[in-house]
Amino acid sequence: MAKRTPLLFMIGFMLLSTTAFAGSIDYLSNQSAEYLMTFSRNAATDAADAAICNPAGLVFLPKDGLYVNASVQYIARPYSEDFLGLRYEQDEPDIIPNFFAVYKKDDLAAFFAVNTTAGGGKVKWTDGNAVTTGLIARIAGISGDVVNSDDPGAGGTGAYTINEQWIEGSSIYTGIMAGLSYKINDRISLSLAPRYLIAKRSASAFLDFNMDAIDAASGNETRAVMDVDFDYNARGLGGIFGLDIKPFDNLNLGIRYETVTKLVFHHSLNRRSAEVTGPFPELNAFLSEALTGVLANLDKDGENIRYDLPATLGVGVEFAATPKLSLLSSFNYYFIENAVWDDEGVEEGTSLNSDYHNGWEASLGATYKITPALKIGAGYIYTVAGEKRDAYNLINPGLDSHAGALGFTYSATPNLDVTLALAQTWYISDSNYTEITGTSDKIDYKKRATDIAAGIQYRFDL
Repeated sequence: MAKRTPLLFMIGFMLLSTTAFAGSIDYLSNQSAEYLMTFSRNAATDAADAAICNPAGLVFLPKDGLYVNASVQYIARPYSEDFLGLRYEQDEPDIIPNFFAVYKKDDLAAFFAVNTTAGGGKVKWTDGNAVTTGLIARIAGISGDVVNSDDPGAGGTGAYTINEQWIEGSSIYTGIMAGLSYKINDRISLSLAPRYLIAKRSASAFLDFNMDAIDAASGNETRAVMDVDFDYNARGLGGIFGLDIKPFDNLNLGIRYETVTKLVFHHSLNRRSAEVTGPFPELNAFLSEALTGVLANLDKDGENIRYDLPATLGVGVEFAATPKLSLLSSFNYYFIENAVWDDEGVEEGTSLNSDYHNGWEASLGATYKITPALKIGAGYIYTVAGEKRDAYNLINPGLDSHAGALGFTYSATPNLDVTLALAQTWYISDSNYTEITGTSDKIDYKKRATDIAAGIQYRFDL
């Protein structure tokens, strides 16, 4: 079993990434209802959610006052995997809240945000998936090998039957940010803000299966039940710098840079058990101990994994083509290759993000004022997640995607805005091969997501 430690560590690392909707690897772009209208907010100056996408532009909000903005999103995410001739599915939904507050007075704006910066997702494969099925097949295949060859009946066929299996993982990075924006003149403004991240992740799995661990004539006489539950948490501090430029009255450019956030995840075990029952007590005890070691390599209790949130560069443009029509475009670039992802058990100088490349996303959008009180918006975004095909996460692979958005903002009063938006993401179906079972097996991935968002903003006049 010890020789399988690198493989088992990589299975455990697969539990690290569970993203909810848009962004790259861990980041979430969908952090407000206004964003879901157009997918393009990097040059926004019309609402308080600009605190996270164009903080320097907050000094160009329409009026002085205290802006309070809150939104909630419901995301339906049916995913499927085809593996070893079977289809596995999950449809666990997510609910993502966000809050922004901005106090704007003359040339200065102070802002505060609590939002789901990254992660934000939970996956729950109630009938297992490629990880659990592959691990069962691997254990059954090597069960005879771990028994001394001189033992009577040693050397099973590797056959197995599954009684029950499931696996789930969650990831939520809560960002708390406070900062200032300053207007140098009517054309240029700057912003600076620290952001404190509270990263919480968890994973659990249950396997109940029978296997032929003795010989070809005995059938699947040995039963194994494995149960593991653990979490891993981290805290980190980063900075966000912003620049907003208005070359002309009808053209605005926004630039945002988010520094890398160092995160060292500490693993804490909640539950770990492995029990084997069969005709030979000594073999049962030996396999139980061996499978407990398998789980120990997955949950890594008490160990630390450094898994940084990468630096990000965001740029955007907003062009008011007419007093009613605005054209928008945004681009985000994620410096994944420069982040440190490694572990105490990984050879020094080796980083786990070597299987990833930098990700990016580009969007186009538009808004149109039907009436002074009603503004509609639409947008399109293409995302390159940055996860290489050979390294796809078996629980939630980072597939590239297309998405469309549609929504509206209604000004119920001069101070109160209500926003409703809908977005649909079509992930590009893909496949790769894994050796989790001991041989090369194909996995086909299919994903999609539907996001419904509602938001409200109120301005308290000075």
